[in-house]
Amino acid sequence: MAQQYRINDPRVAHETIDGETIIIDFDSGSYYGINGVGVVVWELIARGVPLREILDAASHRYGAGTVNDALERFIAELSHEGLIVPVDHVPGPASVDTSVFPKLFEAPLLQKYTDMQDLLLLDPIHDVGDRGWPDRTEP
Repeated sequence: MAQQYRINDPRVAHETIDGETIIIDFDSGSYYGINGVGVVVWELIARGVPLREILDAASHRYGAGTVNDALERFIAELSHEGLIVPVDHVPGPASVDTSVFPKLFEAPLLQKYTDMQDLLLLDPIHDVGDRGWPDRTEP
């Protein structure tokens, strides 16, 4: 497992609303939902926090043991789905306020939905450049 990840922009769009993060993968047309501890992990990855710091903060908040295993499985699933990608450069340690985690630990769950794949792949709901859509050559 990599030491740090980043959100796979521009392939992935995400928004956190009322404690749930919704993620859309424009390449596959799938969309995802995460909540609880998963939301915090996602937000820390988006901020560029190294994986070791995320795991250490969660262990400090909840105690060691199955917490790290559950978080590593969750991060591996995000990576497998192509929602996050490894980063070569890992900055120095980042301070993570453990109070950002919910009081009770519940293993994060990545819920995948494919019921709107055809529409998400068909509908240009993303930025369209001067060359029109689809144009995979533009960033």
